[in-house]
Amino acid sequence: HMGIDIGGIYYQTTPYSAYYTVTQIGRALLDPHRYNHMAERIAAVCDISTTTKDQLWKDQVQCELHKAIYHSFTKYGVTIVDHHTASDEFLKFYKNEIEHRKKCPADWKWLVPPAGGSMSSVYHQEMLN
Repeated sequence: HMGIDIGGIYYQTTPYSAYYTVTQIGRALLDPHRYNHMAERIAAVCDISTTTKDQLWKDQVQCELHKAIYHSFTKYGVTIVDHHTASDEFLKFYKNEIEHRKKCPADWKWLVPPAGGSMSSVYHQEMLN
């Protein structure tokens, strides 16, 4: 259900031209429903202990992976953006849409990044879905 309504016509598919965010790629690699054992492998390579009582090692793995993804893309001049910058850019767009169109429908769960969510600027923005 990711279509778009333009002039009363609902298009179920639309062209997408944007950039990747670090967290999109990181989520794809760490999501237990996708590559499942990637977190443990990254922990081993980064010498992050997975035997602690808590599960916070997963956050450390996620952060290290995000840094590696960002480094890899920028090293080769491939456009990528971190989730905090993407959130700030969206809020500028959102405020402009509210000012000019009086509305900006958005799906919060698609905009709040899977890492550092409450630290991103979009986290506290109420949205009309």
